[in-house]
Amino acid sequence: MKIMQVNLGRAWAAHDLAHAVAKEGGNRHTYERQDWIKDSKGDAAIYIYNKNIEVEGISKRNGYVRLKLRGLDIYSCYFSPNISIAEFENHLAILGRDIDGNRREVIVLGDLNAKAVEWGSPHTDKRGNILTDWMASKNLTAQNHGNVPTFVRGDSSSYIDVTLTTSKTGKRLEKWRVSDEESLSLHRYIFFEIGGLTTKRQTEKHKQQIDRTKYKNALGNEIAVIRNNVGSLTPKSCEDIMCKARRKSQSQRINRNNKVPYWWNDDIEVARAKCTTSRRNLTRQKRQAENELEKQIATAEYKRLKKGTKESHQQVQKGPLEQSLRGTKRRRMGGRIPACH
Repeated sequence: MKIMQVNLGRAWAAHDLAHAVAKEGGNRHTYERQDWIKDSKGDAAIYIYNKNIEVEGISKRNGYVRLKLRGLDIYSCYFSPNISIAEFENHLAILGRDIDGNRREVIVLGDLNAKAVEWGSPHTDKRGNILTDWMASKNLTAQNHGNVPTFVRGDSSSYIDVTLTTSKTGKRLEKWRVSDEESLSLHRYIFFEIGGLTTKRQTEKHKQQIDRTKYKNALGNEIAVIRNNVGSLTPKSCEDIMCKARRKSQSQRINRNNKVPYWWNDDIEVARAKCTTSRRNLTRQKRQAENELEKQIATAEYKRLKKGTKESHQQVQKGPLEQSLRGTKRRRMGGRIPACH
């Protein structure tokens, strides 16, 4: 199972771009469907792109939402930097009781606004100390690695988006990375994969439609090939011939999950590619920090291209149908956009 983790804030452009990056299969009706699994405040959410993922249960609390899969619980969390230390500890206590009560393998992911050297920060703050102590009590370890910050705003950067797992799940986690692709958010995309999960298609035999005419023709073709060697046929070879004809007659399933959203076009793709290149150049300039003028130029260029990418996205959202669908989505989501993970 592939997972993309990110704090998108409240910007529509960042949310739409995340759909495109995750290769959401959709059209205009995508905006009418509400598949977001949100916490009670709408600050944290999970979106399931692979409909073959077998969901056994969902629970929602203030600050997190839990997705119960077969043998694994996934928690998407957001703890605001504006809450007090006492509130932060209370949020962790509630989350901890949920984890203890289920006694299952766990992934906790999200923006907890806590800094600690365990997940790349140069220092550990008070919330980081509280969080690492809490992690030890729940047998959770941070899977973040590398020296790429997950949050960048101007000249400042930090490591506040974490991926925490229990020990067995940690061994199944692979390909964890922070992407340098443009997200139109202050936070960067985090990608990773979890192996060993069972999907609906694996647990339930998928029945495909058989075209009887195609099956008859395919079987006739196979028989014609071996007509002169009928004497050498065995029960096994006959079974192979029938299976081969059956495969040729099955209706082909179209994978719509690889389509990008209806609003994606060449202009947006080019604008985002330029913005990503500029962002990488800015990152290099910050590391070298030799020429302040070049750094300022790179910063201005990145801001200009990021604004251009947002404007390219806005151009395709100005039509009456798009505005109507957007308004429908906003009303169904309570007028707020979840900071999704």
